[in-house]
Amino acid sequence: MAIAAGLGGIEAISGLLGNQAGPAAIEAIQAAAASKIAASAAAVAGPQAMSGTFGGLVTEALRQVNQSQVDADMAVKNLAIGKEKNLHSVMIALEEASLSMQFAMAIRNKVIEAYQEVSRMQV
Repeated sequence: MAIAAGLGGIEAISGLLGNQAGPAAIEAIQAAAASKIAASAAAVAGPQAMSGTFGGLVTEALRQVNQSQVDADMAVKNLAIGKEKNLHSVMIALEEASLSMQFAMAIRNKVIEAYQEVSRMQV
């Protein structure tokens, strides 16, 4: 949902990066991907999302993470076969997919940690 809408901004971000190379370009890509993920998380946490079930929210979040992984994979394939000429957009898609997966894993770890804490409580 929000991630898919954010992919339209790849061209704008690529234009901002210009011919930057090295760590500055990577940091700019990471910052852009992090802002897209934060916007996506805010969209999930909005009042509209509160009406859904927890399972529905988790399913939608995982669907978005999967979609970002699929989009990144497709971008790499398109670059490899010559359909995509813009390396910046491919790198942004890859970084966005990586950060969304890291975010999902961090949430998973926190949920497991909370479950273990509750299971250790004495009744």
